[in-house]
Amino acid sequence: MAVGEKINEAKALLLAGTPVSQVSKKVGYATHVSLMQVFRTHVGRTPVEWLKEQGADAAREPRRRALDRLQNAEELLRDTNMTINEVSLAAGYTRLNGLYAAFEREHGISPGAWRKRAREPRR
Repeated sequence: MAVGEKINEAKALLLAGTPVSQVSKKVGYATHVSLMQVFRTHVGRTPVEWLKEQGADAAREPRRRALDRLQNAEELLRDTNMTINEVSLAAGYTRLNGLYAAFEREHGISPGAWRKRAREPRR
């Protein structure tokens, strides 16, 4: 793949919310630093700077997708008997610790603790 094609593919992945570390591997660079150097040379800015310039909606898209994954996980935890690992995969997390980190960040508790609270009868 030529450099221009790699840059265009990287831009599409960034707009889709793919983290820079994953974008670099998907377009054929060994590290995100390599991608940043090539991006800066050909685009004039880093991938993150470029993404910010695309507008507030583009920059917020990864956050929206993360919240959609979290909401999906919450529904699965509340409404099914799937294991935490199964919920993680079904909700779109690539690693179990991603689900745990999202729950800690948004709720301050683990997915298991959240499930327990969500299933408690309302008083």
